Amino acid sequence: MGHNFESNYGHGEKYLSIVLCMLMMLAFLIDQVQEISCSLFQRCKKRVGTYRDLWQNMPTLFQYVKMSDWESFYLIIVKEKQINST
Repeated sequence: MGHNFESNYGHGEKYLSIVLCMLMMLAFLIDQVQEISCSLFQRCKKRVGTYRDLWQNMPTLFQYVKMSDWESFYLIIVKEKQINST
């Protein structure tokens, strides 16, 4: 995962590359707001070490663990909450 601006998004219908670029910019903005304002997110980043590792591990959690909210998701990452097997 990550913000891959170097990829070629010129394929598709008219304006597709602009729409995809704007979506990546929106995702980047949300990341920056979280980084500044969410202490739990900051603890997740500190626990994992790098943003790259954090973003690469998140899809695995999404795939295998059912979570009810973002707080639970982040608490699992900082290992303050156990993963439910149900």
